[in-house]
Parts: sequence; C-alpha cells; structure tokens
Amino acid sequence: MVTIILAQSQDGVIGTSGGILPWGKNMRSDLQRFKEMTTGHPVIMGRKTWDSLGRPLPKRRNIVISRNLDFRPEGCEVARSWYEATRLAEGEDAFVIGGAEIYRLALASADRIESTIILGTFRGDVLSPLPQLKDQPEWNLTGQELHEADARNDWPYMFETWSRVAAATDTQQRQSFVVLEHARSEQQSRVMEGIQDRGECPFCMENLAKTHTNPILAEGAHWLVTRNRWPYEHTREHILIISRRHASRLGDLRGNGVGDELILLMQNLEAELGIESGAAFLRFGKPAYNGGSVDHLHFHVIVPDMDGDWEKIKVKMGVNPKKITPTPA
Repeated sequence: MVTIILAQSQDGVIGTSGGILPWGKNMRSDLQRFKEMTTGHPVIMGRKTWDSLGRPLPKRRNIVISRNLDFRPEGCEVARSWYEATRLAEGEDAFVIGGAEIYRLALASADRIESTIILGTFRGDVLSPLPQLKDQPEWNLTGQELHEADARNDWPYMFETWSRVAAATDTQQRQSFVVLEHARSEQQSRVMEGIQDRGECPFCMENLAKTHTNPILAEGAHWLVTRNRWPYEHTREHILIISRRHASRLGDLRGNGVGDELILLMQNLEAELGIESGAAFLRFGKPAYNGGSVDHLHFHVIVPDMDGDWEKIKVKMGVNPKKITPTPA
C-alpha cells in the first residue's frame, strides 16, 4: 500500500524553497503522528526533501528519487524514477513524504492520504499539488480529528485520513485483463496465461514489474513511458505510453493536465529518440473488439525500420464479426 503523508496550511502551503516549515517547529503532535505512522516502513522522497532532512530518518528505509546518476549518498537507497521507487518498496506499506513533485507523481498510485491541516495562513512558495479531495469521487474522507492550539502546538490543526474508493474499473472487480488470442508469440502467450490465472491487470502500477522487463523511459503524474516487450515486426521503436491509473475507456481518465502531459511526453520522445517519422494510436474499450491484448488504456508510438528492404507494419484493429460469439439476451 502507498500512503501520501503531508502537512499543509488551510490554503495549500506545504513549505518554502528554503526548506523551512512556514508554521514553525512547534507542531509536535504532527511530528509525533508522522513518526508513529512511518517508523518501520519505507519512506519515499525527492532529493530536495532528503537534503532538507540532513540525515536519514532512523528505523525506516529511506528511498530517494533522483535522476542525477552521481547522487549516491550514504544511508539511503536511490531510485531514478517513481516507478523504480515503488519497485524497491514492493510488498511493504510505503509512505511518500515529499516534496511537491513526488506527491504529484504518487497521487495516481496512492491508496491513502494522511493529511495534517494547519489552521492558519502562512507565507510559502511550495504548494500542495493534491486536488481538493472533497471534489474527487475516487476519494472518501474516512477519518477526521480537530484539535485546538496548546503548549505543544502553536496552531489549531486537523488530522484527516482519505482512502481511495474502489471503482468499477479497479482490478479487483474485473475478471480478465488479457486476450490470449491476440498474443503475437508463444512467449507472450505463456506470460499472458500466467496473468490470466492471477486475475490481475499487467499494466497497473502494482503489477507492471511482475511481467514487464524493459526500463521506464519517462513518467509523469498520469502516464508512464516504456518500450514494448513484444514490439511489432519491422519496427525500429515500439513505445508504450501507459495510463498510471487503471482505465479502459477515455471517460475513465481523471485529473487535470492528462492530455497536456501526454503531448509533452510524446514531444520529448520525438526529440530524445531522434524520431523523424512514425505513428501513434490508441485502443480503448473491450480488447476482444479493438484488437488489443491488454484491457488497460495505453498509446502505441511506432517508428518503422527503414533500413534495407523495408516492410509495411500491420496493426490489428477490430475483429472479424463472424468469430464473435453473440452474448445471450
């Protein structure tokens, strides 16, 4: 399970660029709650948060996300992406402790949010990237405690616990997420059989590492970019851009900036991989009808292999209606 834990003012300030708490150090109940919840568990943070701590948090696995290959401090494990950080913490209850960019990346994967609301207005230039949870149908307020200021706390405050709602598209409520008939090789078919037996979605973030062996090229709050493990024939590049949240239809996508982030990731791919020409397409809805092998929203970015005698790339879209067994009325 992944839990976001943070303290913020009532207008969304979570800190300053200098790493100073806007409400001061005398909010001991918040610090005590943080310690009690995170001790014994992995804590995932960004490099700036690590720098602001000045030392590893004791009795916790400290996992720091940094793209700097020279960043190798003692006392922590370094991940080069959010996805890699979750793989390091796989099988454990991990807590995400900041900063703002890491909270933004974690939101799509989080199961719970533990928030301390400091009931005051403070100056700060680091704002919470989390949306107004009361307006988000996928989140339920499952705990709330209001406390007055006292000798241990300079400001009144509120503890809130938000839990993600299991939606109709969540993996635990779906029967099958792969279509074996659409496998393109014996190896892919064998892997998909195992996925089908487990009844899990291979593209959901908690499952991706179980069967996907290629590295993550890029990731944002809504999408993850990687190479296809089973690329189409006659391609130089076959890239998958996978929704970080489980979705089957376009209408399942949630959050601000989903489309903008997708375009930015594709533009970065074009530049970084030197793509001069290619194609992108999306399958949505039921894979049995759209030709896909996985029931999880993802884009394909395909670059043809133009060396030598090139061949046309054939992509299966749709099915032969004669091969579909009608659903009984």
